Amino acid sequence: MVAVITPFSNTVYTMLNQKSRFIGTKWSPGVRAEVGWGSDCNDWDLGLDWTYFRNQRTSRSSVPIFSFINPNTNSIVLFPGPEQSALVNPWVNQAAITFFAPTPFSLFFPDVKASWRLSLNDITLSMGRTFWLRHGFALRPYAGVRGAWTKTRFQTKSLFQTSLTVAASDEAGSALTDIDLLTKDRFIDRFWGAGLHLGIKPSWYFCSHWSIFANFDAALIYGKSRSQKKENYQGSLSGFVETFLPIQPAFTSYNTVAFKSAFFSMQPIFDLALGLRFEKSWCCGRYHSEIDLAWEHHLWLENNYRTIDLNPVTSAPTGNPTTPGTSFLAANAGNIGISTTLEYGGPILRVRFDF
Repeated sequence: MVAVITPFSNTVYTMLNQKSRFIGTKWSPGVRAEVGWGSDCNDWDLGLDWTYFRNQRTSRSSVPIFSFINPNTNSIVLFPGPEQSALVNPWVNQAAITFFAPTPFSLFFPDVKASWRLSLNDITLSMGRTFWLRHGFALRPYAGVRGAWTKTRFQTKSLFQTSLTVAASDEAGSALTDIDLLTKDRFIDRFWGAGLHLGIKPSWYFCSHWSIFANFDAALIYGKSRSQKKENYQGSLSGFVETFLPIQPAFTSYNTVAFKSAFFSMQPIFDLALGLRFEKSWCCGRYHSEIDLAWEHHLWLENNYRTIDLNPVTSAPTGNPTTPGTSFLAANAGNIGISTTLEYGGPILRVRFDF
């Protein structure tokens, strides 16, 4: 819930959050390749596999342009009026907008766009052994080392663009007519590391060539995490007089890098799979083939780190504020860190050939 008090009266407007919108996900193919060696002595095996996955998603939400006119002052109020909707972007640096925007911009937007992109590489070297506990049931424990590196990019764009004409009053010869504000927030997270990896693979054979198998493994990777948040603010206006606001018409562009961090941490990873397998031996056991159809889930705890600024703007613009490209200095009084979990999964088709 957000309460907005207009500067023109004592009226309080209360807005209720009707819906939270998320960027969502989409299907994207990945690839996994593995080479290994198996021993005839006690069923020991050694394998090296590489997994690559890339995914991206873009989403956009918009509502009709909102504004209303104060009948007492004939002024434009850039807040949602009665029966109007607006979008709030929680990642926007609101203090920077209210301090540096050359117009009475509100913190509400009619158009918000978000994009997300992931690039993941995962390499595992493991050794295991298959144990036949009873007829039709096998269990393969395994352990090894695992390395990975990921890059995640999350960006939002909030746009306020409108053209309004207000009848002139006796005190003002013209009113605000054109408004443009574009804010961008970009988060980039990079991680690389290596650590221990272990798991188990049970298999239940219900006929000579068919079986149901499962897999559960966990890894604890130690590595370096780097996070960056970059902000950009651009605004333009035209068509108002000093009696409306004591600012001259201008185009301004404000840029700042609000947050950077680099630290070493532990990355827990959990993998779970369940599927159906068909296998068959050829040429008196010289060759062996398998076809798996399975469903997998992968969980990377606290893989991304994002921040929301508390009170970041403490200094005035540098240079001429009427010049495009004007920048400002920002000192963060504090921020709220938010850690998010990377989750992905889906159907897997795997073909294996032993010789």
